[in-house]
Amino acid sequence: MILPYTQIGNASKLSMYIKLDEEGSQQCENMEESVIESASGPDPHIGPAWRIHFALLEYKQFKAARTIQRFIRGFLTRKKVIRENEAATMIAKWWRGYKVRIDFFETVQNLLQERVMKFYNEKAQMIQASFRGWKTRQYLHDFQGMKVLRLQYAEDLLSQLARSLWKIKHEHKLPGVYSLRESALLSRIEDLSWSFGFRFHNGRVRAAIAAKRSYINDKRQEFRSAQRYFKSPYPGPDAEAIIFGEGVVNKNICTAGQRTFMVYDNSFRDRHIRKIYEKFAARRRNSMQANQENIRALFCRDLVRRMIKKRLVARNAEKITMRQFLDDLLAKSRE
Repeated sequence: MILPYTQIGNASKLSMYIKLDEEGSQQCENMEESVIESASGPDPHIGPAWRIHFALLEYKQFKAARTIQRFIRGFLTRKKVIRENEAATMIAKWWRGYKVRIDFFETVQNLLQERVMKFYNEKAQMIQASFRGWKTRQYLHDFQGMKVLRLQYAEDLLSQLARSLWKIKHEHKLPGVYSLRESALLSRIEDLSWSFGFRFHNGRVRAAIAAKRSYINDKRQEFRSAQRYFKSPYPGPDAEAIIFGEGVVNKNICTAGQRTFMVYDNSFRDRHIRKIYEKFAARRRNSMQANQENIRALFCRDLVRRMIKKRLVARNAEKITMRQFLDDLLAKSRE
């Protein structure tokens, strides 16, 4: 029995139909051979054998025609799908090109307007910032004007002081009775001198810190070089009034504490270990002092670097803006 098949989703059913088709083809070939053998008798044109032979031949032709039609339909369908995809792609490409060419002038105009407005806004911000800085320096924090004003004020005070002293001298007033001690002029002179001396505040503070460090290092050296008697390296306000003897408090120490103290004393008795400890302590103190100095130096250096970087960025931004604007405009026009 021959079962026709077209397209079957299940692979097992498809293989079964192929197997049945092959068996049917084999049976047809066997029947054809038997018909030919029977037809080789005395009268081959008489009998049902030739009818069967013609029926099998017609079936083979039908099967071949169906196979050819199937392949032709598949080929034509695939060719049609490919042609339709290419046509759709071509239509979309030409439509996009047409749309871009229609909107190109408007796009370039909008881009140019946006770039120009951005450039003008940046320049306006730069002008406003410069004007605000100039106004602040001119009226609020005019250091040069304040310096000139202070010098003029000092000159006026000195001239007034000279006139007062000349008047006291030439009028032969008693010294000690007529003086400038309780006058308003002396208070103004003291205030002015204090404002002049304020600029040396940082130098005085650094000198005080250096003197304190020198004092501490001297006391450490004195403590190390002392053999029998030494002063406290960090004396307090009542360091001279400390009472020894009665102020000592005895305490019981456990075995673990005694062992710890013994190990500590033995370690300091060894010269090599004591030298290592002293070197480590000195290195640690020097590193702490160096770190403090580095922190101050890094802060100042970072502050100066940030100020310089801000100015350089502001200068470079002005040069890059126009170049970037032209590059973007050329790139958009090429697209």
